[in-house]
Formats: sequence, C-alpha cells, structure tokens
Amino acid sequence: MKNIQKNLTVFMIAYHSNYRIENVIKKINPKIKILIIENSNLIETKNYFEKKFKNVKVILSKVNLGMTGGVNLAFKNIKTKYSIYLDMDINFSKGTIERFFNFAEKTKNFAFLVPNLQHSKYPKHFYFEPKNEDSYSIRLKIAHFHFVFYNMKATKDIGLYDKNIFFYYDETDYCLRAIKKNYNIFLLKNVKVKHLENQSYKKNIRLAIEPLRQWHLMWGKFYFNKKHYGSFNAYKYCLPNLCGSFFKMIVYSCFDGYKCKLHVNRLSGLLNSMFGKKSWKRLENYS
Repeated sequence: MKNIQKNLTVFMIAYHSNYRIENVIKKINPKIKILIIENSNLIETKNYFEKKFKNVKVILSKVNLGMTGGVNLAFKNIKTKYSIYLDMDINFSKGTIERFFNFAEKTKNFAFLVPNLQHSKYPKHFYFEPKNEDSYSIRLKIAHFHFVFYNMKATKDIGLYDKNIFFYYDETDYCLRAIKKNYNIFLLKNVKVKHLENQSYKKNIRLAIEPLRQWHLMWGKFYFNKKHYGSFNAYKYCLPNLCGSFFKMIVYSCFDGYKCKLHVNRLSGLLNSMFGKKSWKRLENYS
C-alpha cells in the first residue's frame, strides 16, 4: 500500500461540479493524493475540499481551460509515477484503483490503461486484435477516457494534449499519438466501472452546457480528421453533418427552440473549423 500512496495521483477536472466531487473522493483511499483542477475558479471549492480532505489539493485555473487545458495543467503538477483521471460521473467499486496499480507495476511500455464500461461496448475497430476471452487484458487502438490510468513517463514522451482542442476528440488524438510512439493501450477486461452519462453537473448547468458541447463536437470532428487524415477526408466525413444540422435547424425552428439552438451550434462549430477558425466558443453566463 505504501507504493501506491507514493507513486499515484488521482485527478479530476471540475466546472461547477462540487456536488459530484465529494462522492468520488469518498471512494478513494484517503492516503492517495488527489488533485482537482477547478475550471470555474471557485475559491469556495478550494477552501472546502482542502479543509475537509487532507489528501486533496485544488488548483484554480483562473480561466476556463476546458478538458484539454485542465488535463495539461494537471500533468504539469503531477510528480508521481502514475496518475488516474476520473470523470465526476463515474462509479467504481472498492479495489478498482488497486487492481490498476498492480497491473501497471507488472506491465512495460504502456501509455495508459482503461476499464470495461458497464452497459457500453467498444466497437470492433477500436481493438488491435480479436478479443481473447481468456485474456485479462487486450490492446486497444482507441479508448474512452472516463477512467484512465496514465503512465506518466509515457505521457512526458507523448507530450501534452493538443491545446487547440477545448474538448471532444482530444482523447482520440492522444491515443493515435501514443500508438505512433509505439506505446500500448490496454483494456483491463475484468475491471468494470459505470459511467453515469451527463451526471457531472446539475440540470441547469447541463442545459446551458449542451449547446457548447455540440459546437465543440463538430469543431473537433473536422479538426481531428483534417489533422490525422487530410482535408479531403475531413470534408467527406463532415459534409453529412453539415447538411443534417442545416436541415434540422430549419425544421426545429418551427416548434422546438432548444433543439434548434443545438443544431445552430453544431453548424457553427463545424463551419468555424472548416474555415480554420480557433476553438473559441465558451460557456455563456458562467466564468
């Protein structure tokens, strides 16, 4: 247990998510270091959690860095051999973190490890090889990063997340960069966690964030495909989204203002990316 306390930091990226953070902290051994990057710059979050939990440090980012900027800030402040990123809407059982640590200590040349997600399956093209039912782990090409165990030595070699991406496609981009550096990504098949979709924020904030998410989803899709597969393929993959969002924006404008707003944002994000504009959009009404 002393090794895990010395060599592991758990980190989370927060944005007005206080009511979820504490639930996650309570699942973690109190002697394991926890780092919270607070993107909303709430001094109340820092004061509350650092006072209540001796193993917690909160860094206020001063500006909203998004997911990629938050992860990069965490990477710069983590000094341990390994780290674990956790979504605030992730649910895992006792011993999960320890199982990852034990596997990591016996494994060479990996960039990161991920668990199986309950009620969610990876598509076949995410795997390097056919699944072996007798194997404890399997190599992936692309992973979901709701719960991810990083080898910090590998992350220093791979580099920081692409700062051009605010969120969406940042994880896929990082996976491809890790593979190009000849690192492995392993799925621990028998370690399962549950992702509680869209439960990181209270309802009013979720409704405010969703248009922003749609904007960045489309911006990121075109940017990512252009970066890795070239402009022709980026247009080929994204033109159906462009046409679909334009059509749905017109249809929903007649009877559903909120859904219309979502497709306006999808269209805007995609067009901004196609025209080479930066990922500039941020959440309105929150710092």
